Amino acid sequence: MTLVDGTVMRMPGTRITGVDGKDMEQHPRPVDVEVSRPIGESYTGKDSQLDAAVKELLADIPKK
Repeated sequence: MTLVDGTVMRMPGTRITGVDGKDMEQHPRPVDVEVSRPIGESYTGKDSQLDAAVKELLADIPKK
């Protein structure tokens, strides 16, 4: 599924391939930002992966 900004969201059952045709499930690309999630984090309402993503996106916004 293509989103408004041109990025793609993976739907269950969709095969993801890289530009070289390799199956990304078997040959994943390197992680952009390493995020560790503490055990039980999902029960606290906190999401370390989301927090890290927001931090990265905010860093890309030009400062005025």
